[in-house]
Amino acid sequence: MPEVNRFTLEEHLTSLWEISDSLNVILEKIADDEMDNDELFNVLNGMRLIHKFKCEKTFEIFETLIESGKIT
Repeated sequence: MPEVNRFTLEEHLTSLWEISDSLNVILEKIADDEMDNDELFNVLNGMRLIHKFKCEKTFEIFETLIESGKIT
């Protein structure tokens, strides 16, 4: 893993909020009746996996900062 610091952690934590914007886009598509159930399932499942990976990476950075003593 490249060098990390509290700003790296902050950047990753902030990026976790992006899911809210993406969900708003999906809600608009649903409201406009532009998605069928298969499309909706695929989109939501993909978002779920991406969010999971982002959370895992963020926690990995957090653990690295604790182990290195950069945050306590």
